[in-house]
Amino acid sequence: VFTAFGAIYSGTMNHFLYTKYYPIWFRGNNVGSAIRMNFTDNFINTPFLFFPTLYLLKEKIIGGGSVWDAFAKYRAEWYEGCKTAWGIWIPMHVITFGVVPTSLRTPFTTVISFFYYCSVSLQQARFDERRKLLEADVENELKKQN
Repeated sequence: VFTAFGAIYSGTMNHFLYTKYYPIWFRGNNVGSAIRMNFTDNFINTPFLFFPTLYLLKEKIIGGGSVWDAFAKYRAEWYEGCKTAWGIWIPMHVITFGVVPTSLRTPFTTVISFFYYCSVSLQQARFDERRKLLEADVENELKKQN
């Protein structure tokens, strides 16, 4: 799931955002436009587009759950996921939008994305394990009450 999602999202979505739309939305090649691009990507794109899409695909492909299951999991885990993203992407996007030429933003972020998706994969595995432990605890409590 992460490989396919990474290829589609990082390769396609980021290409359009970073090389087509952001230069139109945030005109100029200056510190102000770089800050606005970084802010938009980290505080709008990541929490409202990237992670909901990831959770939805993961739940539908691997979990077999519903859209509501995906969003319930995201709602419980969004801050931890975003903190990981922000820790990597805020500093990296200073380089992406402040130094890297527009035409090279996609290859640059794709390389960084490989390492980022490795960390997201590990984080998601920890979230899955935590969910299983919580479900087991709830089951045990219910058995004790009956």
